[in-house]
Amino acid sequence: MKLRTESVLDRLAAEEPCQGAVFTSFTFDPAFFEEHVLAAVLRLGSDPTDDAARYYDEACAALQERPVACVVDARMRTGGHRLPYDLREVRGRTFHPKVAVLLYADFARLSVGSGNLTEAGYGRNAEAFFVRDLHWDDPADVAVLYEVLGFLRALDADARPAATQLALVIGAIERRIAATSPATGEADLRFLHTEAEHDLLTQLLALVPTDATITRVGLLAPFFEQDDVDAAVGDDSHSVLARLAERAGKDAVLDLGVAWEPASVAPGARDGSSELAPGFWAMRDGEGSQMRIGYLTVTGATANSYRCIDAGGTSRLVPREELERRRAEVQPSMWPADRPTVFAPRRLVEVATKHVGEIATWLYPSPQMIESRLVDRPLHAKLLVLTFRRGKKVQTLVLLGSANASRKAMLLSPAQGGNVEACVAFVLPDEVTLPELVPGLVRCAAPVTWAERTFVEPPPLPSIPWIECAEYDAATETLTITWSAADPGSIADWVVAYGEQELGRGRGVPTGPLVVRPFTLTAASCEVVVRAHDGERTFPIIVKDLAALVVGGAAQALGLRELLALVGRSLSLARHRAVIASHGVEMADAVLTTLLGEGFAPTDVFHAWWSVAQDLEDPALSLAGFRLRLEGAIGAGAIWRELRLLVDKPGAELGREELWLYGAELRRELGNVEIPPGPDADEKRLVLEIFVAGLAADLAAIAPPTRQAAWLDQIVRFYGGAE
Repeated sequence: MKLRTESVLDRLAAEEPCQGAVFTSFTFDPAFFEEHVLAAVLRLGSDPTDDAARYYDEACAALQERPVACVVDARMRTGGHRLPYDLREVRGRTFHPKVAVLLYADFARLSVGSGNLTEAGYGRNAEAFFVRDLHWDDPADVAVLYEVLGFLRALDADARPAATQLALVIGAIERRIAATSPATGEADLRFLHTEAEHDLLTQLLALVPTDATITRVGLLAPFFEQDDVDAAVGDDSHSVLARLAERAGKDAVLDLGVAWEPASVAPGARDGSSELAPGFWAMRDGEGSQMRIGYLTVTGATANSYRCIDAGGTSRLVPREELERRRAEVQPSMWPADRPTVFAPRRLVEVATKHVGEIATWLYPSPQMIESRLVDRPLHAKLLVLTFRRGKKVQTLVLLGSANASRKAMLLSPAQGGNVEACVAFVLPDEVTLPELVPGLVRCAAPVTWAERTFVEPPPLPSIPWIECAEYDAATETLTITWSAADPGSIADWVVAYGEQELGRGRGVPTGPLVVRPFTLTAASCEVVVRAHDGERTFPIIVKDLAALVVGGAAQALGLRELLALVGRSLSLARHRAVIASHGVEMADAVLTTLLGEGFAPTDVFHAWWSVAQDLEDPALSLAGFRLRLEGAIGAGAIWRELRLLVDKPGAELGREELWLYGAELRRELGNVEIPPGPDADEKRLVLEIFVAGLAADLAAIAPPTRQAAWLDQIVRFYGGAE
């Protein structure tokens, strides 16, 4: 079998918007994530470049109903966070997993791989991903989901700052699998991670039967990042390969897949010879879009043939005439590839030589010829492939995910400074080798030059205090910044800013929280920046309650008439904002007057209540969306608060009896709501009960006296009394 070559982004998105999602990544580009990944999985229709304002509003509205959280390495993300999903960091450890969990109506879509949430990770690099739909009612799938839940719970405990969206996704998964018992015994798929009781390699080897012998090991290792070069640090007994050798037969074969950069893609200077010396050779076939670059190893020659090992590792005899004709062409279609320089720690190769019977080197060339163009495709995929024999039965265990064959990734516990990693392990029947799995690998039986990548040391951190949490309370328009208690080292003069707005400044460690009021979160940014003379760093803003966020209303607060029109569905938020943007607030008021008249009528209030009640009975409405209809900035609770303000104002525009009538009608409508069955039904019912209890308390405080007027008594009796 071969891994399919396709876009992981195409596999993540479904025909329906996801109901919630969690993403993890080592490096993180928020602009790429927001404009491509979120746009796909939330099924957003606006263009983030051509219509940025509408895209922001559409995305915010979707996030209010579908919780999304990203957990990333604190050192490796870039600035540019704009949308109000929860962006959380892991500090003090290398946070390396690349996992996506997306919730849909009937299943969770799990993606585990090697690609970061960047343009390179989802497009330019050669990455490996495993994507599977795990159904809520399938016992085998539920067993995997419980393993995923263990990982997500550990992240929620470790990531900073504290936030709500990841917990909402965890709760949604728990409710959806609660009715299905997980399968026990052998499984075709396991989700393995470093936050479990044992290290990653111990978990993997536990899946190999104790009476089985490992006969072949395949290792695809890009050694692409700084941590990757730790593959064999320390003595042999502490290396991944040594641990594998303990379970392998003495004649085991190691297939080592490594990056070859730059690969030979064109002939060099001619040497005048048509003969082929033993070594590694490149060949060109086809023209235009059909052009391909291939490789083979020449190992010797006879009078009529060359002995070769082709790119797939098969030994064969090739007529001398065929290869020498290629070599002698005016534009040679065959040329020496010289001695390839490949990237792997020398120590890894030394350890491997001691412990396995044979090492077969497989190169992943970059650049590659794709549709007549040379395209850089740096290898970043990670695979560990173990073929084992148990009696006469042969099977292959595959580990795919974020972990390299390094001690920090696979052998060290969190307490020992190990990485955070996540992988999937699955078993295939018969022997399946690394080159059979990975398209594009080329067998090189000639000598290679082993080289280690050089890495530029990251610059020192700026002398600033680190933010523990920057939390925005949309209901009170307050931003509260609390500072990390960890020792930050030397701190100079610093400034904290939001865009061009300075929020505060100081010298040394801050002594208490920084509270900014009033504060408005804009479409331009969802992060603050702390600057000092030697650099700066951005920190994400966490929105305390997304339901309180006014989408599209940053230009001006929404009043009662706007709310009645929006909730009552006589006006869309997009249309309201478009009128303001094109013609100003006065024209928007004129539109409202056309819809509602001067002021508003009781029917406008009742239409709003009826619309809310109808929405609450929609079986497709998420738990967050349910709460949004009641408690959100554009919901029933917001209208009720505005109505109460009319009574409390001097020269009240609304009588207490009329206010009570509106509230009683809302309580009656909500009392008649039939919540559809589903995993979130009990949670929705609780949200509704709490809201109605608060409404009932308000009504009791303004209940009209009985026997005041016959017509009023009739209305009170209709609504079930004045209590």
